[in-house]
Amino acid sequence: MREPRHGRSEAASCSLLRGELARRFPGLVVTDPGELARYAADALVPARAYRAGFAADVLPAAVVRPTTVEHVCELLRWAHAEGVPVVPFGGGSGVMGGATPVQGGVTVDLRGLNRVRRISREDRLVEAEAGVVLVQLNEALGPHGLFLAHDPWSVHVATVGGAVSTNGAGYRVGGYGRMADQVLGVEVVLPGGHVVRTPSVPSPGPGPELHRLFCGAEGTLGVVTAATLRAWPVPEAERLVALRFERFEDAWAWVVASVEVGLRPAVLDVGEEPGRGGTAPGGLRTETTAYVGFDGPREVVEASVERCLRIGREHRAQRLPDEDAEEFWRGRHRPGEEFARRVRSQPDGRLRARWGRLFDYLCVSLPASAVLQFRRLAFERLAQAGYRLAEFGLWGGPELVSVAYADPKGDPHEEGDRAKLAEVSDALLREALRLGGALEYCHGAGRKLRHLVPEAFGEGLSVLRALKQALDPRGVLNPGKLL
Repeated sequence: MREPRHGRSEAASCSLLRGELARRFPGLVVTDPGELARYAADALVPARAYRAGFAADVLPAAVVRPTTVEHVCELLRWAHAEGVPVVPFGGGSGVMGGATPVQGGVTVDLRGLNRVRRISREDRLVEAEAGVVLVQLNEALGPHGLFLAHDPWSVHVATVGGAVSTNGAGYRVGGYGRMADQVLGVEVVLPGGHVVRTPSVPSPGPGPELHRLFCGAEGTLGVVTAATLRAWPVPEAERLVALRFERFEDAWAWVVASVEVGLRPAVLDVGEEPGRGGTAPGGLRTETTAYVGFDGPREVVEASVERCLRIGREHRAQRLPDEDAEEFWRGRHRPGEEFARRVRSQPDGRLRARWGRLFDYLCVSLPASAVLQFRRLAFERLAQAGYRLAEFGLWGGPELVSVAYADPKGDPHEEGDRAKLAEVSDALLREALRLGGALEYCHGAGRKLRHLVPEAFGEGLSVLRALKQALDPRGVLNPGKLL
């Protein structure tokens, strides 16, 4: 791993920086190289981080582990004055490199801010600090008959602050929206140490909704230290069913028809994989499996499921055993649980020691009318490259599209093979933009997609840059990400 490079205006040596931090934050500073290595990587594995700049991770000069908001304020006041980069770190489950340093500086591990400050059944909300792990938040809500609707694969690792800062999507995105849709208000520390607390009500008043400015900003505009979130009453009834389609086009038509009659499933996961079904673009034979779930009042759930199944039959769907749907739901968090075990067993940062095969997955948002065209272009591009499709899918509705693929012959250590994968992925993302879509609906841009952000935002990028300049004029907050 590369040794840290320090901030633009920092004149002190690494040892002086560490000494100053130790003086300001006694007992809260980490400088051991083995522990620092954990903060040089998140869940972006090298096989997907195919650009040369990811080949060697950068260690932070130090890690600060605050336990109070005042600690964060003091750190940002000092960092702003000295021009030292600060990278916010939550659970480390991000898959875009968004929580990793690019030029040394200080990583602020927010997991010490782990209090659930308030739960109100009457107001249907919970106020939690940034370091609260999502699964623990749900455990706290359970006795109150409430739950958090944001349900990502990484629920056993991901934190409130990380989920807000990436504006992630979870399994219930169809019925409840992304993380930003759960956020009622935020507490954010700005460079210079100023604390901003936005109103925590569904309609916060006139003007832009200020709290949304920090949702998905990846810690580039401020450090989220707490959030007030919508807590939903546990539904009276829930049902999940599984369907099989020979052709993705039939599954697609079923989703569209369901939406058009007003069905809004809480869960929708449609995945097309190589199989014995119909022939997809490029000549590949595939089959498509769909998991769809509804929750709410019992009568509404039963009626919604029956109507959904009827529409499925009209589009040649085969209903699968309920056990298939139950197994899908039980296993949805297993990758996150495995990641958590790896973090616990390899605390010295060896998470990325194994490169694995070259693969990638993209999550793009498209106009519904463009999805089939994007699918055709994607399949053709993958066939031309000699890549193997893992899955083409929909999540939550007809507009949220994912595609996963691998290079079966590529060597992740070969620069040429990595460059080819980068070219194919960038081409697919640019096709999504050309069709009126957006780069990434689930994971943020991080380091991985930062080079495409100017194309994604167009003229709107100047607005974001003006906000960045106004809030963080010295550019100390999470440099090299998003903006």
